[in-house]
Amino acid sequence: MQEKKIMLLHTRESEKWQSPSSKRANKSTQNKSVVKIGHCTESTAVISWDGPTELYTFIENGQWDASMARLQKAPLEARQYMVRTFNDEITMFRLPIHEACNHNPSVDIIVALTEAYRDGVEKEDLNGRLPLHRACISGASLDVVLNLVHAYPEGLNAKDKWGKTPRDCLKDGQNVDSDLVAVLERTPTYYAARIAEDKLMSTLNKEFMSKIDSITEKVKNEKNTTDLIISSLSKMKSHLN
Repeated sequence: MQEKKIMLLHTRESEKWQSPSSKRANKSTQNKSVVKIGHCTESTAVISWDGPTELYTFIENGQWDASMARLQKAPLEARQYMVRTFNDEITMFRLPIHEACNHNPSVDIIVALTEAYRDGVEKEDLNGRLPLHRACISGASLDVVLNLVHAYPEGLNAKDKWGKTPRDCLKDGQNVDSDLVAVLERTPTYYAARIAEDKLMSTLNKEFMSKIDSITEKVKNEKNTTDLIISSLSKMKSHLN
């Protein structure tokens, strides 16, 4: 039987997804189906049988420029799950960001996907793997891994269905990058502290720049006042002469 490609769409912003606990899709019509995929707080997921979105197709083919353009046009596609089934068994369940991490992505596409769907970095695929797991398995760049870690530090300790963390997945591969190992060996607390520090510095910088602008404007106003007084005195002196 030929493998079917289907799309799983988040129907509500508030839905909280876990990895699929059921692998069987219950097709009710030729074009639509409702399937229970893991836990959803408000409703079951609605599946479209129209195949992958344009965004997913571009990502699957490693077309990063086209992916970026599609994200700008249709950002909601970043939160659509790609599901594949065979004999009514779900064989694949992942977001565009999972797929991107399989293909040595650019940092720009990971940043864009994260901005389009912030919770995507926390979502598991069918094998319980986060995008960070996928990035470590596929040999993604240091910058991509750092971006994923900063977006979700707790992902460092997340385990897939085989009990492996992203660090384990990296070490299972070949040509292990020592810099990547160092990044993954730090704790979530370390990165959380760094993120908090960066936010604090950003806030302080904004406040500092605001004060500088205020002082500059005040000095400018005082200078204008001084110039006006000098001009008036010059006119008075001219009249007296």
